[in-house]
Amino acid sequence: MTLSFGGMPLVNDRFQSTTALGGAEFTLSGRVDLPAATDADQTPAQALTGRLTATLGDATGKGARLVAIQDAAARGG
Repeated sequence: MTLSFGGMPLVNDRFQSTTALGGAEFTLSGRVDLPAATDADQTPAQALTGRLTATLGDATGKGARLVAIQDAAARGG
């Protein structure tokens, strides 16, 4: 099975969408974090790397936390 979410606009760096799979409803919500140009402690790689954090949950309260970082080949610089 594949769980997919459509129509997720990004508003103030945040997103949220709901979908159904196998008769269950799931919600995905989270945010996109871009590197801070003012962080003196970040490494050069961190200065070019975006991060996505999200929570996936179902109607019963079960869920998962997701964290993804931008692939090195897709980074700017």
